[in-house]
Amino acid sequence: MPKIDLDAFIADIKLGNNPYILYPGSKSDIAAAFLTSILSRLPKSMLSLVANQHDKKHYPEIYDIKSDSNELSNSQRDNIRDIIQPFDSDQYRLLNAYLVKRLRKHGVRVGKAFNSVVWKMGLAMIHNWPVNNPIILTARPGLGKTESLKATLIVRSLVEQDFTAIVVARRVKDLVEMRDEINNVVGENIGFVWPTFKLMTLNKSRCQNGYTSSKLYDITICKDRNCNKFDCPVKDRYTSFWPFKILFITTKSFHIALDGDNLKSLRVFKSATKQRKSYRKYLFIDENPGMIFSADITDRLLHDCTAHLKSNKFEQKLVDEFLKVKGIISQLVGGDKPYEYIETIDKSYKLSAAFKKAWRKNPHKDYYDLPERINNLVESGGIRQNGNQVVDYLIAISKYRLIHGKNLRTIILDGTGLNDLTYRSKDFNILSINDFRSYSRATIHHYPLSLSKSYYINNNNLETISKIVAEIIECAGKKETLVIAYERHESQFKQMLKPFPKIHINHFGNLIGSNEYRECTVVYFAGLIDYGPKEYFSQLTAIEGDEIDLSIVYNQKTPYGSDQAAEYCSSLMALSTYQDIMRCNLRWTGSRKKVNIYIWTKNARIADHLVEWFPKINLINESVPAALRSSRQSDEIPTDALSKLDVYEASMIEAEKTMLPKQRAEKLTSILGRVPERAEFKYIWPDIDPTHYSNRYKKYAKRFLARKRTG
Repeated sequence: MPKIDLDAFIADIKLGNNPYILYPGSKSDIAAAFLTSILSRLPKSMLSLVANQHDKKHYPEIYDIKSDSNELSNSQRDNIRDIIQPFDSDQYRLLNAYLVKRLRKHGVRVGKAFNSVVWKMGLAMIHNWPVNNPIILTARPGLGKTESLKATLIVRSLVEQDFTAIVVARRVKDLVEMRDEINNVVGENIGFVWPTFKLMTLNKSRCQNGYTSSKLYDITICKDRNCNKFDCPVKDRYTSFWPFKILFITTKSFHIALDGDNLKSLRVFKSATKQRKSYRKYLFIDENPGMIFSADITDRLLHDCTAHLKSNKFEQKLVDEFLKVKGIISQLVGGDKPYEYIETIDKSYKLSAAFKKAWRKNPHKDYYDLPERINNLVESGGIRQNGNQVVDYLIAISKYRLIHGKNLRTIILDGTGLNDLTYRSKDFNILSINDFRSYSRATIHHYPLSLSKSYYINNNNLETISKIVAEIIECAGKKETLVIAYERHESQFKQMLKPFPKIHINHFGNLIGSNEYRECTVVYFAGLIDYGPKEYFSQLTAIEGDEIDLSIVYNQKTPYGSDQAAEYCSSLMALSTYQDIMRCNLRWTGSRKKVNIYIWTKNARIADHLVEWFPKINLINESVPAALRSSRQSDEIPTDALSKLDVYEASMIEAEKTMLPKQRAEKLTSILGRVPERAEFKYIWPDIDPTHYSNRYKKYAKRFLARKRTG
């Protein structure tokens, strides 16, 4: 379904042409309706959080109802009824008033523009009609999506006796905190967190069998053969959640249910007072749920799983079943191209339900999803990554996940949903909520060098990290700084930066949804996450549902032969960078502090995307510091800069040849649009004193750029 612009429907509403939203009342009408139909149903503990029930004159101020408070827009009217339907308008206003209260409690200043965003989010969250396609709520990071979710769960649980839901989030810790808060406010135990080993070992606890949380954990610990604790909550989790109105589950566990076609089983609700089962009506997903199942089949997987089946004495017919399909896969020898499609296999080779059931009871610790991998390859084929074209190969498989259910209303709260190409427009209702914030207080410093994992390896890990640490210290100064590194290097950065308590280090993939670093005004990326051609080809194939161009080119800024693949890769890399940037002080709508962001990549499209997504942000194209350049690069002038310098040199007048350092710095900076390198100064003025570059010339150039940005 096409994207729906929530700012294009306002004109109709102002003209009174509003067939979907019920409530024409004035402020006093709203207050009266609120009093009669809502307050009478709430406990006193809730009333104190929402309004002062002893003083009616405060009600209009609490709600701050504007003439356009019911803003909702839609550029594609055909399916608007799927999303916007009649609802309880009093409950809608209660939800929004409570959300504003929560935001202000967290120190967020909710002005007119922010209030408009709150109303739009509330409009999506309060409707109760099921939809065929999930709704994506795209309020940007820092605008209260998670708070909106909590407010929705609390308000609807209090005023709707039959409200039931599933809530999905990435971290089990966040789910536990959300459950505890909601149970506390509502005053009863309505939330249940899906039991997992990680839940049992949270906060350094031990499971009933004595295991503690560890990176060495494997999924087989919680299987029957390894656990004799019959009252372990993990063993009973397939029914133990039934009596609870809200089921909280991690994204990883949600994926397992989706990939096994078991979403319906998660929706089961059975009240302790009723015999009949019903199905949960709402599914709320905090952040991108991961729409693509992506995995690999390798020679090692086939070998290890064969050994596992035999050593664990699986039934011979199940072993034979696997060996049969293994023989077919082993014959899929590659060709001369780096990547190529392989055809589907006869469906008679699919692993059976009996195999899947036996495997679930006793899986290999590294390949829990083996049946899904094999059957996906059989049904849909895959992409083969060829090594030496004979044995050293890998087959990438992928499948697009669909979130559908009868009488189900799914809402995904994803601040990057408008720009995320993993969402197929035909499968989602993407609600656009414009970002009212200006990012003119922020500056992106872009260095044209990719600090990839291979760069660290090829240039001596520790030596490279120490050079980057020196750059970080210079850029951070005395400011609160967030450094984002590869997980394998995180501990080394922490050790080297230990003397600097204001510099905080975390790793890629561990920051989504975090508020921990909102005081940071410097964000330094010690690399960028690039999953490589195999992963992006596989994802793009799942999205398109058809074959794409798999060609590879070498010695380019991106390795992709097609513009489609290059743009997809650049967009997703920029998207993850955007998410990490939004952990910093830019989340604060009322802050005026200057923010500096440092990114390293040869791919200029990533910086272009960030400039597009951060309105009015400043961009400085920096040159690579000499310490991080190879000996070949240290005195090398980029081709585009060289052509500009040649034009200037040919047009120089006599006075310009003897300019003072400040004038020289400002002149070259205006020509190149960035701080010039020492070699570029020497190209025009050979008499430059090299010892002055890092102090005088660099300082003058940076000041000139700062003045130019501020006008």
